[in-house]
Amino acid sequence: MEKTIEQLEEHRSGIYRQMAAMGDFRPGMISVNYRKCGKPNCVCASKEHPGHGPQYLWNATQKGKSRAQLALRARTGKSARGGCQLQTVRTVVSGSH
Repeated sequence: MEKTIEQLEEHRSGIYRQMAAMGDFRPGMISVNYRKCGKPNCVCASKEHPGHGPQYLWNATQKGKSRAQLALRARTGKSARGGCQLQTVRTVVSGSH
């Protein structure tokens, strides 16, 4: 059964309401990384040690190219929430919410 224009407009209005309630969002995601420095006498050289970190990287695709940038810890919370919001937007717009 096809939806009427009124039903489609109401659906669109619902999407707008849900997106307005989300607040700020950004594309991409935050990844948490631990890295070994390579110094043989460092504590991170042992197999049990995860490495130095955590280091937070913001990852996104812009103009068809992958981009990763070190995220400052003070801004990580807002950036991480933004990435989650983008997934919510995709869910809302696709209609599976």
